Amino acid sequence: MRNKRWPIVFGLLALFAVVAAFFVVPALTPKPEYETYEVVSTEVIKTVSANGQLAETQLLAYGPAAEPILVASNGATTAVAQFGLSLQVDEVFVKLGDKVKSGEVLFSYLDQLGREQEVEAISSGVVRSIDTAAGLRTAGSIVRVGSDQPIVSVFVSEYDADLVSLKQVATIELDAINASFSGEVLGVGQVAQSVSGIKQYEVLLQVSDLPEGARFGMSATAEIEVEKKTDILAVPLSAL
Repeated sequence: MRNKRWPIVFGLLALFAVVAAFFVVPALTPKPEYETYEVVSTEVIKTVSANGQLAETQLLAYGPAAEPILVASNGATTAVAQFGLSLQVDEVFVKLGDKVKSGEVLFSYLDQLGREQEVEAISSGVVRSIDTAAGLRTAGSIVRVGSDQPIVSVFVSEYDADLVSLKQVATIELDAINASFSGEVLGVGQVAQSVSGIKQYEVLLQVSDLPEGARFGMSATAEIEVEKKTDILAVPLSAL
């Protein structure tokens, strides 16, 4: 009779062990922890960086000739300002910083026959420089008149030039005064220029409101928005 009880006892012990394992093992096993992240819809903007300077839409150099020479918007002359024979400046009628109107006399010089010739401004603007003085002889620029209308001239590399087109928006910074403002692509050069040995194309950015303290000739950095995509699902970097 005693031998018949042992299988029952062993069976009960086995059943108890199974039940205990069912409750104890899950309690001892660490539960996996999951982190959740929010996926949001955003927009992605591709930009092209360019460097240049704040300039004027028009800068005209006047000398002893019928027509003035247009100076590039980035401040560099498109050609050597040679107006012809060396002639004597008779009188300069304007001062640096003067606002002049179209048709106003800027200066006079004596031609080869000693006759006085007057040179008038062909457009309104501000006198940016007086390059010589009365009584001196010159064949180059005498007075330069700027349009006083701001523009930003920057250069993009030949690899990015095809990405830039008219009406694209740009964010412009002037490091000298720690200021930022917006602009719009007004023109893209078609002929490459060599800047520090690299082929680059000039891009003109039209601006309206300049920050306080901005001056023509200040170095400028522009980020031109060349492509924009909306409704892009963004996943936090920490989730990767």
